[in-house]
Amino acid sequence: MNPDLIRNILELIGKFTGAVCIYNVSMTALSKVKLKREKQYEQYLIREFPYVDPIPLEERKKRVNSEKNKELLFYIENLERFTDEENLKNAYRNLSTVDVKWQPYKIIYGTLGSYDAKKNQLKYALNDTLGYDFLNMCSTYYDVDSNEKQSGFSWQKGFSLIGKGLNVGYTELLNARIYNEDLIEGHEKEARLAELIEFFFDDPKEMESLYFNHDLVGFIKHMEQFQDRDEVIKLIREMDQITFLSRLGNPLPTYEYIKIQLKLYDWFKEKNNDPEKLEEMEDFLNEDKMVSIALKRQKTKLVKGFPKRVHPVFKGKKQEKSKQEDLDMIPFNLYQRKPFKELCSELFQVSEDEINILQATKLYCLMTNIDFTNCDRKTRNTIARQVQTLILPEEEKTSLEQRMCNQLQKKLDYIWYNTTEELEKINATKRIG
Repeated sequence: MNPDLIRNILELIGKFTGAVCIYNVSMTALSKVKLKREKQYEQYLIREFPYVDPIPLEERKKRVNSEKNKELLFYIENLERFTDEENLKNAYRNLSTVDVKWQPYKIIYGTLGSYDAKKNQLKYALNDTLGYDFLNMCSTYYDVDSNEKQSGFSWQKGFSLIGKGLNVGYTELLNARIYNEDLIEGHEKEARLAELIEFFFDDPKEMESLYFNHDLVGFIKHMEQFQDRDEVIKLIREMDQITFLSRLGNPLPTYEYIKIQLKLYDWFKEKNNDPEKLEEMEDFLNEDKMVSIALKRQKTKLVKGFPKRVHPVFKGKKQEKSKQEDLDMIPFNLYQRKPFKELCSELFQVSEDEINILQATKLYCLMTNIDFTNCDRKTRNTIARQVQTLILPEEEKTSLEQRMCNQLQKKLDYIWYNTTEELEKINATKRIG
């Protein structure tokens, strides 16, 4: 039976019977099932291309009756000033036939508005709270024949849905920017994640264009510059999980929320070539105290403790020789016989308690002729866990970690002479050239 259908049934049961505990447990289990079905979503739900309206923009614009939708005039004019005209075709398409209904009693049920894509119907309780649902309408394309809805970054077919969390967050973000409306309670996490994802675009307007053209495929392809397609889809599903579980006060979304922020940081840091932009992202992440603590800890410790029976990494496969261009990256005046932690601190120009574990691991691999790039994830993690013993504060090391640290440092001391000799040759060549 379709998990999305089960979720809807359980939601109704949870609301009308008060079975919150049962609903929480069931939703958590269903979310895990969802995350294992990315392949199904890729084949069944995510189309190769978004729907495209064949009617020209100017023709769509002419069909909009401003007199009929006076209550929307403020929202239309502000949106036209905010975004490029090519992003408004879908908005004009829906505005030409939208049915706007004022329903003040919605406040009793805790909602201020809604948009029904199938009926192209916009309902609202207060005039000054239309922004969120208006943006949903402007970014939605509903196909009658397939009963498929593409709304911003959210695509739905039948009971199957993907991208809800990302879409909720980005819609909230735009609503705050365009109409200065407060974030809807319960959507703060999604909005912050959407703002974090904007760092992956050279120009935030690129993400904005994808949203108004309901181009989830384009978003996934763009993010593939930073991570594999399957991982990108998994990230989208994890954001969906936050949205579904946040409705009930389930504590799981808080953990997922922190985990996703750290994941996005790792993706960006790995492929980003702009130090200033990375610093901006770090400043943004540090606004969240929990993430700031996790981020600072991540820079000095990969995993607390040390795995048992792990052999030193230098017993593994090695390259015959360091590449000249790799060795050339190390400033010669810094490459002296000194503790690895001190070398990292000087080379990366950070204090010893702020050394990045990934950078330290790559440096260690370079110095010991290990091909880090071609190592699998398990091998990389093993190496990193060992390297962390070299950079941990002395008072935090266990006896096993201290022994491993001494062993690794001894290995590094052993190779000083050969590596320094290579660097001497490189610098001598430069001086002659």
